[in-house]
Amino acid sequence: MAWIGWHDVASRLIVPVAQCGDEFNYLEGIIVASDDRPEGRGPAGTAFRTGRTCIFSDFASNPATVVWHHRANRIGIQASGSFPIRSQGDVRGVLTIYAAETDYFQAEEIELLERTADDISFALDNFEIENQRRSAEVLARRLTAIVESTNDAIISKTLDGEITSWNPAAERMFGHGADEAIGQNISIVIPEDRLVEEPEFIRQLAAGQSIIDFETIRVRKDGQIFPVSITVSPLRNEAGMVIGASKIVRDTTERKALKAQLVQAQKMEAIGHLTGGIAHDFNNLLTVVLGCSEILSGELSDNPELVTLSEMIHSAAKRGAELTHQMLAFGRRQMLQPTALHMEKLLTDLGELLKRTLSDAIEVEIINDPDAWMALVDPVQVESAILNLALNAKDAMPHGGRLTIETTNVWLDDSYSEVNIEVVPGPYVAIIVSDNGVGISSENIGRVFDPFFSTKPSGKGSGLGLSMVYGFVKQSLGHVKIYSEVGVGTSVKLYLPRADCSDALPVQAELAANDPSGTEKILLVEDDPLVLAFAERQLTNLGFKVVTAKNGIEALQVVGDHMDIDLLFTDVVMPGGLNGRQLAEEVSKIRPGIKILLSSGYTEDVINHQGRLAAGMHLLGKPYSRIQLASAIRGL
Repeated sequence: MAWIGWHDVASRLIVPVAQCGDEFNYLEGIIVASDDRPEGRGPAGTAFRTGRTCIFSDFASNPATVVWHHRANRIGIQASGSFPIRSQGDVRGVLTIYAAETDYFQAEEIELLERTADDISFALDNFEIENQRRSAEVLARRLTAIVESTNDAIISKTLDGEITSWNPAAERMFGHGADEAIGQNISIVIPEDRLVEEPEFIRQLAAGQSIIDFETIRVRKDGQIFPVSITVSPLRNEAGMVIGASKIVRDTTERKALKAQLVQAQKMEAIGHLTGGIAHDFNNLLTVVLGCSEILSGELSDNPELVTLSEMIHSAAKRGAELTHQMLAFGRRQMLQPTALHMEKLLTDLGELLKRTLSDAIEVEIINDPDAWMALVDPVQVESAILNLALNAKDAMPHGGRLTIETTNVWLDDSYSEVNIEVVPGPYVAIIVSDNGVGISSENIGRVFDPFFSTKPSGKGSGLGLSMVYGFVKQSLGHVKIYSEVGVGTSVKLYLPRADCSDALPVQAELAANDPSGTEKILLVEDDPLVLAFAERQLTNLGFKVVTAKNGIEALQVVGDHMDIDLLFTDVVMPGGLNGRQLAEEVSKIRPGIKILLSSGYTEDVINHQGRLAAGMHLLGKPYSRIQLASAIRGL
């Protein structure tokens, strides 16, 4: 009977790992201790601890076998010998042989078994060396695969700058093949004005320091400059001396573009909030100015000079209202009525209009995709956006040219969304407005959607045209992209969300204004005293009975005292913890079926989903005229 035992470091036991001749399961109980336990005093434990051959010639006469020799005796074992097994010089296990005779192990047997143990040790050493070699090869292959497949350029060089390795990503990034780059100086990829950085790199590397995520620029083979982030680590020889550097170079062009997009989106959002707040207060003032100018024009009819002054006030206020509307459009706070819309007829009609109004030197071409989907968009606003772009194109072609407007179906996928972070992947209807005009310079292309930015001469345009287009498309959950090249032309792509049949809105009858007067009782709620006084006077002049409140809480008390109220006409943005929309909901609980008309200088607090009014609510935007107020009430 024989077995090979291996030392288990964790348990400090010698555990059988190979055996033969154990017909009586004797070895199941012979897990041998390598410490000072009684079992460890046998030949296997002794050979392991001492590193020398250990022979027990007669179990019966050896005091060390007292605790277990009776078990051996039952199966006829009288003697044993244990021989240390080494791996790379250290004792790692034992070879143990049992004999049925006392004094069995003579010099020849012992020499033979010691050579056998040495052979096992030699085989184990070779096995471990082979395993280490194979592990090293596997690791090398894995590291090579990583270096070969990464998108980052991995380059090594000497301290003198000579390139010693150049992975495939470096070939793609810089345009130099490995055979071209290896042996060359690293300066082939460094712009001339950045060579001054290298001495400091070398000083830090020689001191054993790494350089992490250093932001700089590099140059491609074709001369193109691009931004990079570089991590540099020292390369050492076997003696630990720094002999070169390993560089990981990452092209940060895309990352910087995404960061710029994010900054631009945040800037637009901040300006949108600002314009919304200004528009709210300004529209309150314009409501009073427009309304009072109308009243003055009617009451001063016998004084032409004062009528003229009144009309000038009215005209100036209307221009102010238009400017406020443009600001709201840019800030994505305007009221939209999106519906499922086929672009074919709209563009065909627009094409005819543009052909009549643009210069004869400008050729207008409309290209409709017969399979184009319906878009979910406000028809009035999309028409205004296209007209805006067409007029910009006209200004870009002072000597004539070609204006093309086309539609097509587009699916913006996840990869596009990764590059354009504000885009939701999915189906879009694209409207592409292109010209072959003067184009936009690279320094201006990133600013064209900024409010009040314009490349036109002073007095030519407000600088809000493209801002309005941008705001309208964004509020419609779409996406805008502009491409331009100086001397070649400009193309603006409007990506509008695809509609389905359920998005179609019913056609509404026009508001009747032939008989605007009435006798109904109206609860007027307005926190601005000027607007409250103006609206109360206008409604009273129209024949309505009016009760007023300055905020939502006061309005609820009024409703309790006047159960005969026919209509609630309320501002939306009010102090006191109850805005107009919330007030409308509470009043509807007290007076189910009551008519509700909301009024606001901008729609952020009115709408509940990207420009759509909440169910059962109607909106009269500020500023409004006397006839618009009357028509809105009569139209409910």
